[in-house]
Amino acid sequence: TFLSHAGGDSFRIELVLAHYSEACDWVQRYVNRTGIEVTIYTKGEEFPNVTGVSVLPLPNVGRESHSYLYHIVENYHRLADWTVFTEDKEPSWGYFMNNSSNGHLNDNVTFDDYLDPEDHDS
Repeated sequence: TFLSHAGGDSFRIELVLAHYSEACDWVQRYVNRTGIEVTIYTKGEEFPNVTGVSVLPLPNVGRESHSYLYHIVENYHRLADWTVFTEDKEPSWGYFMNNSSNGHLNDNVTFDDYLDPEDHDS
């Protein structure tokens, strides 16, 4: 949601996704959530099939960190108050060394928790 600062300004939340070839239709459930902007940087041949988001092509150099850094540099003076960076594969539980089924979420944590700044100290 859009939260209010003490001065009454709205609090912006942005989900930034680094895409190459994975299906990222999972992000569609966040598109219509009030106050969450979604930006997808794609380096793949095909654009992701997600509506209502900004999809921007990037050259296929670097990895996901290149997409994140590009977003920060290009939007430095207008970054959202709370930005969540993620890869195109839907986040899930677990971290297993050298395993493509990595989910990167710890026990008792959901991806929605990352999108809720009220649960965190800022």
